[in-house]
Amino acid sequence: MRRGAGVNAPAREQQQRSGAAADAARTVDVPTLILHSRDDLVWSFAEAEELHGLVAGSRLVALDSRNHILQADEPAFGDFVRKVRGFLAT
Repeated sequence: MRRGAGVNAPAREQQQRSGAAADAARTVDVPTLILHSRDDLVWSFAEAEELHGLVAGSRLVALDSRNHILQADEPAFGDFVRKVRGFLAT
């Protein structure tokens, strides 16, 4: 075995999972609403934009928050509720 041959195995596995997720996203054929915090501390907004680009016809809504999971007492939560209700009404 070459020295260091397994060093990038976790990165390679992550790439394979990401590729599978992207492939799955491309197959979504139902109305899709993607809500994401602009300053999410877990997943970047760029990743939400990437997902939006993969799901045909999806809608991406940027929420003014840093939280990955919105809290009911923050202003973005009201926006979240309004956007979901509007989406479900269509």
